[in-house]
Amino acid sequence: MQMGGKRVKPTTKIGTASKRLRLDSNWSEEIPSDKDDDFDARHMHGDSSGDEGTRHQNIFCKKRNKITSSEKAQMLNEPTGDIENLTVSHYLPYSSDWSPQYLFRLSTDIVGQSIRESGGEGMGRNEMARRLRIDATTKGGNRRVSANIQTLVKLYPHNIGQFQKMEGKVRTIRYFWKEGTEPEKFTQLYEEMEALIGRPCPFKMGQIIKFPESGLNTLRLSDVSLTRLLTVVQLTETMRVIVTIHKMMKLVQQIEESKGYPYQVDKKSMMKVLIALERQGLIRVYNKEVGEEKITIVAHRDIDDGDGNEVVDGIKASVEEYNREARIFPHGQYRLGTKVLKAAGLKEEAEKEEEQLLNDLEAHLKECGSIGIKDRYEMFRVQANRLANEESTKKERSKKRGQESDSDENDEEEVDKSERWREEEDEERDDVDDSDEDEEKEEKDEGAKITKRSIDRGNQLGYQPKMIRYMIIHEVAFQLTRGSQSERPTLFDRFPPGRLVNEWKEIEYDDIPVMVDEESPLRFIPQCRYEERQPGWFMVQDLMAVLPLSLFVLVCKPNGVIPKWKIMEYLNHPFRRHILVGDLPKKLRYTLMSDKRVAKQVEHICIMLSHMGLMSIGGNGTHHRFVSSFTTMFYVSARGQLYDTSPSEKGFQYVTPPLSRYNRYDYSFEHISDVYTYWHHLRAIVASTRLSFRSSVETEGSSLTGRAFSIGTVDRTPVSHSIEEAEEGVEPIGSRDGCAGFTAKICIHLSRHWEPNVRPHSIVSWFISRYRRHTESMKGIIEERVERIEKQWNSFVRSLMPSDLELLKTKKATAKKEIVETTMNIRSGSALSLEPKKQKRADGGGISKSLTKKRPLDPVDILSEKNKMHVRSRFNSRERDMLILIRAVGFFLNPVYRFWLNPAVLRDIMHEHVPESRSKTVQSLMAAGVREMVRPHRLAYLQRIVRNLSTFPEMRSLRLDLASNPLTTLEAKTAFFTNAFSVANRLFESQCMPGVSSSDNVFDKYLCHSKVKISSESSGVNVRPARSRTPTSIESLSSCLATNLLMGTLIQSSTSAHSEKMVDQVSANILHQALHIFRSDGLVSRVRSNDPLSAKFNHKSNATLSYYFRTFFSHRFHPDIIDLTYQKLERIQSGKYTHIIDDDVGVIIASLGAFHAKKEILLSVDDSILINFECGIVENDQQSVTKQIRYLEGANLQLERIEVALESGKESVEEKDEIGCEWIDSMMRRSFTLPKSIPTIDDVVDGETSNEAELIRKVYECLNEADFNGISSEKIEEKIGMERAKLLKTLEIMRKKSFIFGGGIDEKRWILMRYAVEWTIELDGYRHLPRPWTLPNGSVCLSTLRWMAESVLVAIVAQPAITTESLRFRFEFVLQPICVTELITLLEEAKCVETKCRRLEELRMDNPFDEMKAKSMVTYILPSIDALERFATIFGKIPLISTAMEEC
Repeated sequence: MQMGGKRVKPTTKIGTASKRLRLDSNWSEEIPSDKDDDFDARHMHGDSSGDEGTRHQNIFCKKRNKITSSEKAQMLNEPTGDIENLTVSHYLPYSSDWSPQYLFRLSTDIVGQSIRESGGEGMGRNEMARRLRIDATTKGGNRRVSANIQTLVKLYPHNIGQFQKMEGKVRTIRYFWKEGTEPEKFTQLYEEMEALIGRPCPFKMGQIIKFPESGLNTLRLSDVSLTRLLTVVQLTETMRVIVTIHKMMKLVQQIEESKGYPYQVDKKSMMKVLIALERQGLIRVYNKEVGEEKITIVAHRDIDDGDGNEVVDGIKASVEEYNREARIFPHGQYRLGTKVLKAAGLKEEAEKEEEQLLNDLEAHLKECGSIGIKDRYEMFRVQANRLANEESTKKERSKKRGQESDSDENDEEEVDKSERWREEEDEERDDVDDSDEDEEKEEKDEGAKITKRSIDRGNQLGYQPKMIRYMIIHEVAFQLTRGSQSERPTLFDRFPPGRLVNEWKEIEYDDIPVMVDEESPLRFIPQCRYEERQPGWFMVQDLMAVLPLSLFVLVCKPNGVIPKWKIMEYLNHPFRRHILVGDLPKKLRYTLMSDKRVAKQVEHICIMLSHMGLMSIGGNGTHHRFVSSFTTMFYVSARGQLYDTSPSEKGFQYVTPPLSRYNRYDYSFEHISDVYTYWHHLRAIVASTRLSFRSSVETEGSSLTGRAFSIGTVDRTPVSHSIEEAEEGVEPIGSRDGCAGFTAKICIHLSRHWEPNVRPHSIVSWFISRYRRHTESMKGIIEERVERIEKQWNSFVRSLMPSDLELLKTKKATAKKEIVETTMNIRSGSALSLEPKKQKRADGGGISKSLTKKRPLDPVDILSEKNKMHVRSRFNSRERDMLILIRAVGFFLNPVYRFWLNPAVLRDIMHEHVPESRSKTVQSLMAAGVREMVRPHRLAYLQRIVRNLSTFPEMRSLRLDLASNPLTTLEAKTAFFTNAFSVANRLFESQCMPGVSSSDNVFDKYLCHSKVKISSESSGVNVRPARSRTPTSIESLSSCLATNLLMGTLIQSSTSAHSEKMVDQVSANILHQALHIFRSDGLVSRVRSNDPLSAKFNHKSNATLSYYFRTFFSHRFHPDIIDLTYQKLERIQSGKYTHIIDDDVGVIIASLGAFHAKKEILLSVDDSILINFECGIVENDQQSVTKQIRYLEGANLQLERIEVALESGKESVEEKDEIGCEWIDSMMRRSFTLPKSIPTIDDVVDGETSNEAELIRKVYECLNEADFNGISSEKIEEKIGMERAKLLKTLEIMRKKSFIFGGGIDEKRWILMRYAVEWTIELDGYRHLPRPWTLPNGSVCLSTLRWMAESVLVAIVAQPAITTESLRFRFEFVLQPICVTELITLLEEAKCVETKCRRLEELRMDNPFDEMKAKSMVTYILPSIDALERFATIFGKIPLISTAMEEC
């Protein structure tokens, strides 16, 4: 069996350009309507009321064409070919109603004949265009038709007139033949009306009748309108009583159709006719209530009583007629029962008839095992009717109990749906009487509680992006119709189609028939076969019944309220999550299966798959009409088609034409694995096709219409076929100008449609693992089929990379529930919601100026700009303090960190209180305020001011006033804030402390009077990011480990050693959250390089380390200082570098090493140089020293001729040989073997002495108390008071017996072995503590290690005696403290640095009244005298990674 499709030779069909017409995809062949005029509101492009023909609407009438379905299919399915050379014809294709004699007549003659035949009703421009076989939707065709019309109007102004007619919201212009030129035409109508009513006709041709306060527009009387008035009067004379306006419309339509009138009357037109006749007393119109429906009754003018016997008898006769035809009264839909049959006394009879029909169909199904498509629709009709009767019965019972009930059977409010959960089963409700009201009240209260804990429409259950939803539905539909090999039980055996959803048999999970013997969501899906049809047909209701619950929540967003606790019982279970929706309990099953929103979502996906050529819509096989989404019938194609568009050039939405240049792959779906291969092949093509590059927008002629394929608006006409045509197979619909050979309007090329949603982890984790497992198994086949494969097309990290929209478009409600803890959140002490500003649209419909533009300068800013003395604004401490004070007052009044007022307010206050700031504009002052806010100590200062403001009663009163009376206008807010700031500033100025020369008594009086307390303030702001802090839970620990894994993966992504098997061991949700934090903190970004070489290897949406990340590892020394030093040392060591003639940084470092190492400097000086010195001394022997120096300054000393040579000692060579790559790998690898059974404390102390056993137990108590976080050796020493040497010996014993291991995030900690799985990842049978330099095989990436170790060493060399805390603080934003500690240990073992501990006095004084200064133990680091030389000797031969070599 082949895994997918076979490659065929690129082919294309030959077609003429003239056939590529601009066809309206909404064409149909239904009976035309009066409301369907020449103009369509969706295509309006300008004014339609002008006199010129070119200003008329270029709109095609949707329902009056006569193009056959075969012609439409041929034109829509024709390949695009060369898009650039495509031309559009002004003429319509040949049709049978066109006559060759038109070629021998002038166009104006044909237009004149059309207007004459239209009479007083008139004819629109597009109707005349079709008579001429001209396409009026094109510019040229529109001009030709309009020119002919205007010529006739000018030639015959007395015969041809025009009027405007409103069709809904659309204004049309119609041309008609005037009455005065042919008065005899209407004489017969006047005479017939007079003979019928016995008096002259009250209506005149051309009369305008208005209908005020009725919601109807005007009625212009023409020959058609007068004929329709006459027809209605004749019907009332004949039938006396006509029940329902729909019946009247049907009768009028039949009469007009028999007379050759091709259009059908609409409801509003009929209402205008009835009102006009009733005003003249020619008919009677009554509105009655029959059952729960309001109907309109048209009666003869002699019937004065609407409740008379003649009207009642007419209603009964109409109900009986509807019942005989199996229609619903009064609307007339084809169903077996009605809601008003009970009033007519025919309910029991109808129920017997439908039960008999259902039994016959079920007997046939049981005998044959399948049914026909027509029988399936009959069963659905029975099911829908039974459901309507059941809903009606529920409402009647509710009325009897005195409860309020809505009369509308289609009510979909959440209250009604929540009541369904509180209702008992049908059998139990039959026994309920009026005495159960108290029990129902209790159930109501419980139901209200359940509703509060329910799942709303939000994305709480793992709703997936578009293309993944398409893939899931295609997979389930294929398994339903073609995948299952078992014949029985079938879909109809499991879920009887004629029975109600809550009547389906409940079955235990263990008793559900297994169709696929494997653990997958397809395990229980039965087969669906229709009688006398090929496999592949299914109804939307059938697909909803067999959707596994685990896939249902990924594809659909239910409209109703679902109890979360109930559905989560299944979704959290590893096996029960795959239960079918039809096998759920009755209440839960009913809520999901009856949701119209879900049915529309599933139907929309199937329609989109039809446009991709994977499905098609089939007819129902009956003459009845079904409009529900549940009843749409689809056919799953056995073939698929893909084009490998990866060689296409860069573009925005279109691939490079023509389509024939790309390799085509035809898929034959014989097994479910072929479906998986198809979709992952498509995903690889999408990832490898270079689209969505905005730089290419200008070269493309048109843009996408985003609403073309939105739910509810997608056109299904091109993909609707008869049953026979659908089974023959279809191809993708559209222009075929997008990625993979599909239309670009589907937007397959957008990466966000392919990136899986990984939250919540408990629901989605199984799907993500299965999704990646399928990809890995087919990776080899797919990469062979894609010509220019993107190397990271299957990157899991890339798929989890958060998009720009995800960072910016975070809703406030979601931000309050799920706060992503970024470094900004930590520093500010609260969660900041990033919400974008809405872009306003300009008058022309385009986007207004970019939001990134600067604020325009007002007159004050312009004056400030003129007063500037410096190019860049400079701020002194007074200005910065005032900015903090302004923001503190704003935060006190309204606790948000952003400035919630007009920025000009800040500028005005600064100019008023700080004169030196009057040369600053709004932009500079706002930017300075933001810079102050991001500094932790300044943010702490702001919070201290806010706390001080809360001590003043005046400020608390102002805050209360603002909270109780919110201000709406900008002026009111400005005035209020200005006043509040003045009060705060005055209060602070009045609270001045006494001077330092004041006595203690004066200071004590001030403290007592001001009620001020002196205390040591500890800042509550923690600037350390969460990934570098001690984890507080297992989830936060996993997030810290994911940080190192992602960092290592991104650093090594450009090397061949890159692999993602490490990140597979961490949940996708945690990885996604870690990437989200990285992106928010600016450490990770998407590739935005315009370099063609870079674009060759990187995709635009790949995750990469940002320049900001690399700045943490950059230094101010020479970037190649280590490499150049290593090269010079190697040449000196080999004896090739005998004389120093260079002046680069390597020579300097090597030369400096000669002053402290066992090296000799050999100078070779020529005699001529010495002679210059000797001559100067001899000649000027008697002169002063100053003159001798001046002589040497002016002499040519020729110092460049002095030769300097270095010789190395033997010690360097020995050290170089001792420290190598193996030593580094063993030094930095953090791995161990996890024992099969973790030893207990008794096993550890076994064989040890009593003293050692006692120490081990004491240490174990500390470790056990620390839980999964572990504890450091220093804290153990403090707790149990053990000597350092004994403690280290005890810990080593416990480590060797695999009882503990070393780990940690903020420092080195000892952790019990039972937490090894949470702290480590498994690679090749070993447990590894992940670090940024860890490779997929568990070894150390020496290039990454050298890069980071070099940065740490240079930081120490640049700042000798730097403390370990300061060094950790410098790198903690990108490296965890434990990683920095390990790098320091590596440098210390390599004798590059030396760590020292010393008890020193703290530099900061906590309290000015304390005389004693506290001392603390400080650990600082000193570089060795030859630190750079040693480091170059060890790491010089290790190349740097490409990430480190890029400029920052």
